Amino acid sequence: MRSVNKDFGHLSILHRGLVQYVRKTVRFFPFSLENNKTTKMEYIGTAVATAVGAGVAVVAVPAVIGAAGFTAAGVAAGSYAASMMSAAAVANGGGVAAGSLVAALQSVGAAGLSGAASAVVASVGGAAGAAVSSLVSNCTGAV
Repeated sequence: MRSVNKDFGHLSILHRGLVQYVRKTVRFFPFSLENNKTTKMEYIGTAVATAVGAGVAVVAVPAVIGAAGFTAAGVAAGSYAASMMSAAAVANGGGVAAGSLVAALQSVGAAGLSGAASAVVASVGGAAGAAVSSLVSNCTGAV
């Protein structure tokens, strides 16, 4: 055992120096585990807010698109969707271009969100929920 320490003694000294450096660095790093004041309930609150944001977004986006006038039967007359379609048709010389915003919104209004679109909407909604949770948890003493 003594010969092992003799052969690898320099690694032991290096290891001790590295450990001391990390301890000094971690002590003053603001997001270290030693200074972490975040409670388990804050983590749970953020997770719940993320899940709620994702769920609300997946349900709300098709509902808002439908309310704007993009329906399964087509664009509703006199709606915001009709004015968007009219402006797009005028800009494109009489027709709505395939792949345009109006065409994509009409597709969602008629068929709903695809799996990929649902994933994107859920991700954005979850990120928004987490951001709101973070902002709310950082507000201390607010009425």
